[in-house]
Amino acid sequence: MKKTIENSRKILTILLFAAIFAAVFSSVSVTSCASAESTQEVDFVRLFPTVNYFQSANPSLVSANADYLLVYDKDVRSLFVRPNDSSDTYVYETDFENVTSLFVLENVAFLQADDKFYTIDLSDKTANAVEVALPSPSRIASITSDGTRLYAHSPKGALTIYDKNLSITYNVDAEDSPDELAGSNAIAGENGNLYTFPSIYGNAFFVKFDTSSNTVEAHPITQNITQAYVGDVMYALEVLPATGQKRLICLDKTTGELLFHTEIYPQTFFAFGNRVFTIENKSVVVYTLSNDKSSLTRTTSITMTGNDAYHLDNPVDLCAADDGYIVADKNNSRLATIDKSGVLTEQKLDDTPLALTSSERDVYCVFQDRIERISSGETTKTYELPSVIDVAHSDKLYALAQGGVYTAIGNSLIKIFDVENGKRIATAKNGTNVYVLTADSVLCIDRNGTKLFDVANADFSKAVDFAIDYTGKAYVAFKDKIVTYYANQSQTIAVKAANLKASITSVCLDGENIVFTAEESFVGTLNVHATTKQSFNATLPTLERSEYYFATANDGALEYSWDGRLENTQIASSDVYLVIDKAIEGANENLRYALVGDKLAIVSKTDFTVAETTALNGEYVAKEDVTLYALPYSQNGAIEIKAGEKVARISDVAGYDNAKWTIVQYGENTYFVSSSAIEEYVEIVDEKDKVYGRANADRVGGMVNVYSAADKNSEVILQIVDGSQVEVLETLDDFYLVTFDGKVGYIEKEHLKINGLTTVQIVAIVLAIIVALAGSAIFASIYLTRKNGEKEKKDSTPKRI
Repeated sequence: MKKTIENSRKILTILLFAAIFAAVFSSVSVTSCASAESTQEVDFVRLFPTVNYFQSANPSLVSANADYLLVYDKDVRSLFVRPNDSSDTYVYETDFENVTSLFVLENVAFLQADDKFYTIDLSDKTANAVEVALPSPSRIASITSDGTRLYAHSPKGALTIYDKNLSITYNVDAEDSPDELAGSNAIAGENGNLYTFPSIYGNAFFVKFDTSSNTVEAHPITQNITQAYVGDVMYALEVLPATGQKRLICLDKTTGELLFHTEIYPQTFFAFGNRVFTIENKSVVVYTLSNDKSSLTRTTSITMTGNDAYHLDNPVDLCAADDGYIVADKNNSRLATIDKSGVLTEQKLDDTPLALTSSERDVYCVFQDRIERISSGETTKTYELPSVIDVAHSDKLYALAQGGVYTAIGNSLIKIFDVENGKRIATAKNGTNVYVLTADSVLCIDRNGTKLFDVANADFSKAVDFAIDYTGKAYVAFKDKIVTYYANQSQTIAVKAANLKASITSVCLDGENIVFTAEESFVGTLNVHATTKQSFNATLPTLERSEYYFATANDGALEYSWDGRLENTQIASSDVYLVIDKAIEGANENLRYALVGDKLAIVSKTDFTVAETTALNGEYVAKEDVTLYALPYSQNGAIEIKAGEKVARISDVAGYDNAKWTIVQYGENTYFVSSSAIEEYVEIVDEKDKVYGRANADRVGGMVNVYSAADKNSEVILQIVDGSQVEVLETLDDFYLVTFDGKVGYIEKEHLKINGLTTVQIVAIVLAIIVALAGSAIFASIYLTRKNGEKEKKDSTPKRI
């Protein structure tokens, strides 16, 4: 039996949905989840960081002008572009081996790569790099830009200036250029002026060449300059003699006089106007020059990763909160709460977070071999759990560790389910069950740890996380995609964005959206049309009068939700079910609607055993106006009867719904009625004149038997004298039911005379009358004789005169 139920689970879990949605899945198994796989592309949106984010893990070059900021990442061979009027970033992928120079000329990017020159039209986000030529100087040693023009310089002092179209706007050969322009590899340009830092006879100089007048100004300096750009001041890198470090300093752009030095030691930099863009620790850091030109202030960090309020560093898990999301920011050892407007609030941790979940009040954070409950920023409880992997919260905390699922009971974690190769654990918002992602399945257990069914079976060895929506649909996340599984259907969602890459590390559901973290240290979202409690719609089916029976669940039988939600599947209860013995249209032939109490469910009739009813009889009446139901709790086919109307009891309900119903006959139909609403019918008979009779013995003065039952062989409970008066209670076939002297019994009809005298009594009375009459005649004769004699005597007596 157990094996049969297990097999039916696998099939009926899927076939259930045919019952609700009229989709027939004949002879299928839940294990074949790829049977109807399809693929769609869905664009995602970056939720955080909202600003100052370049998806560059290792920027190598930076450039800017009034309209654009450009960053080149040699590791991913991509050029990241952010227009200054927008926080949006777009990307140009390249195949260069080595990029040595990057500049922006109005709206054109210029790259020196692999000993060649290329341009990219920044106004076209789909543009490709186009190889170009710089005809002069013949030998280019240095190139720089002021954001509008390109300056090409040779070691001997030749200079050519190009516009954004690489048309020459100025050119001077080495033979005609000032001597001060030769011998410098560090150059800067601004508004057609060239600045160089040559070493003349062992002395460093600051040289300004005005191309409009072809005049030179040279000023000695003490710094060894290796890189410089002109903005509001001259920004330059000087080499410190003692350490060889390159430090950023600021010089007067007219005289070369040192204005101030900083403690900024960038890998490289670019400057424009009052801003300096440096590359430090794999980030683009922006500094702003003070109005008095005496200092630089760090303004922001434009990067992929960071530890400030604008960036994350290796987010590994997240969960939805009331007004945003909580992120386990691993490399920063913090919980980052990000509200819907993109504002980050951090909680620093003493250890590295690995996973998390939340309840309405608390956050549960996974660390190595333990889980901490954090309330209002404070750790209020610690659960020790070796090899803990992940956590989820529903009615209480559930934890996945190597080998099993645990739940919090009191102050302890108790193992409720054994599982191998577990990867992640999840629950559905407003759901009832717990789900585990393993290397080869998504399985569902109830809150007690009883396995219900497999949602999906597939190769999940490379899956990174998953989520469950209100219906029980599973969203399994891989690095580059999300695959959904529901009712024997699967769909692949290709996660993409025009200018962002996403290597997913974790997912959660927020409404109808998937929210995810990525290796690229951002939080993104995409609409997958997930079902929520608010968006779920189902119409309760109309139950019509039909055949039914009562049944109890076999061991391991499942109860399915009438509305088709896989998520609401549960182990069938020990209660008696009322099974409507009618196949559900379009569904597996074994599926039936059933009532357990007032709740409608779907069950497989093969998983249930019929419960026998007990026949009842007798006429009953309604105590008050009452409803008779064709099926309990269903208004379809229900009727009302008035108080005092009669019904005939048919049977009980085998204990269904705590035996609160009775099945009755009313008219030509049977109905369910509340047992407490009816009572036994008693016919009230108006009292009539009492009927009496007299014992009729076989002889005058004889005795008549009174029996305990209407049977001469029953016990004689009384003997009464012939002629004794008794009250007749009931007339039976051969007996009267009588009462005499407070006792009730039965007298044969031949021994009782009702409303008259028996024959013997009449004879006796007649004889008595004859005797009386005879006596009267003799008396009269004697009386008359005596009277006549006295008269005669009187007549013979003499009379006196």
